Amino acid sequence: MRNHTQGITLIELMVAVAIVAIIAAVAYPSFTDGLRKSRRAEGVKGLLAMQLRQEEYRISNSSYSATASTVGDPSSDYYNFSISGATATTYTLIATAKGAQSGDKSGATSCNTLTLTKTDTKTPADCWK
Repeated sequence: MRNHTQGITLIELMVAVAIVAIIAAVAYPSFTDGLRKSRRAEGVKGLLAMQLRQEEYRISNSSYSATASTVGDPSSDYYNFSISGATATTYTLIATAKGAQSGDKSGATSCNTLTLTKTDTKTPADCWK
């Protein structure tokens, strides 16, 4: 008569833990990259909303707004929004990454500061894809 012991051996447990560690090592960087891209989309969305409000502001005023709060500063946990160089004919909208988003990159390009101008110039270009 055979005596069967139920359970797992220490070797089997070590193999299972090693497999989980390998999967986590591969999946975590991909997860954090996707998270940064989705947060970057929040910054892009805020800039596009500010661009629309700048044009609405200009219809009623003789120039574009020089302050983000005047045109409805977008609320974001990951970006601060500001306006630079606003005149009667031009402006530059800026989204600066903060907190966990401040290490954002697209390839070798830093995406910490996103800008959008009156002429629809978007920099850095790699970060707007």
